[in-house]
Amino acid sequence: MAEIDKEMYAIEAYENAKKGKVPGTTKARRGSIRAAVLEAIGNKVGGATPKDIREALGLTGDKSDSQSVSNALTALRKNNQIKTEDGKNTIA
Repeated sequence: MAEIDKEMYAIEAYENAKKGKVPGTTKARRGSIRAAVLEAIGNKVGGATPKDIREALGLTGDKSDSQSVSNALTALRKNNQIKTEDGKNTIA
């Protein structure tokens, strides 16, 4: 049974790696996500919705991708780097 669990863990790690998900996300990764979100917002004339941002970053739209973008938007808003109006985010 332990061998099967080991194999399942390896398969799950492989699938996550294919999706670009790496265990143990660091602060540097969070900072790079925020920078990428900020760049995506700056590149979208008239403001960017969270969906626009996920598409610009090439994210799949699964729950963890959506949460990553949401967390980055919240942090950027708290730092007064972006503002949100009518569901669209713009550079402050």
